[in-house]
Amino acid sequence: MYGREMKKVIDRVLDLNGGKVGGKSIVALVVVGLIVLGGFLAYRLLVFELIANLRR
Repeated sequence: MYGREMKKVIDRVLDLNGGKVGGKSIVALVVVGLIVLGGFLAYRLLVFELIANLRR
């Protein structure tokens, strides 16, 4: 589902850098992606808990 979007982002990063992306850049992108994903999951869990508590 997100594969095409990720490929577009990776292609754009490669194009911006002339096709040369260092290992540190890739690691930084992965870390930022994991942080965003973790924040999104935490937000979803928090909202779910708040909605569940309102029903009681």
